[in-house]
Amino acid sequence: VYTPPLNDVGVCGVMRDLVIERLTQAGISIHEEAIPVADINRFSAAFCTNSLIGYWPVRELSGRSMEMHSLYDKLYEMLEETILTED
Repeated sequence: VYTPPLNDVGVCGVMRDLVIERLTQAGISIHEEAIPVADINRFSAAFCTNSLIGYWPVRELSGRSMEMHSLYDKLYEMLEETILTED
């Protein structure tokens, strides 16, 4: 999973931190690096996060359909489990 560094875009949010933590615990590598616009086409899937919605898959980017990656279901389960156990 690739994510841009916070000095490039975004804010240090609760959901971003939680997603990174859960993916790392699941053994999924996180690469925090600048992602130039010219490199967007090398990605087949993408998702966004925020604390109100959680995460949501990007279905289309620059007119190109994005893959519904199998990681989405796994991420949903990890986040649901975290939210349910924190109540």
